[in-house]
Amino acid sequence: MPNQFDEPQTLPQDAKLAKQLGDACNRIKNEMSKIIVGQDEVVEQLLIAVLALCFGCGPLAAQTIRDLPPPPPAPTPKPTPTPGPPTFAHPYPDP
Repeated sequence: MPNQFDEPQTLPQDAKLAKQLGDACNRIKNEMSKIIVGQDEVVEQLLIAVLALCFGCGPLAAQTIRDLPPPPPAPTPKPTPTPGPPTFAHPYPDP
């Protein structure tokens, strides 16, 4: 009789599902890399965060995110004053 410490049995369907999940993750990373260029580690961490949110919290997280208020509008940048033409002191006084 097997006990709880024996190696788990891997079913063929589990291996197939694991491969499908890996392929899907690679496709998602490729699409994200088209937007976040040259930041492979950031893409990987973002994918992990998204998957953790989806699988870890389930429908509760989706409901919570949907109920969040919209973000405040971005502040309007203040215009920087443009300097006028430089002023030079005339080297010779007026006669």
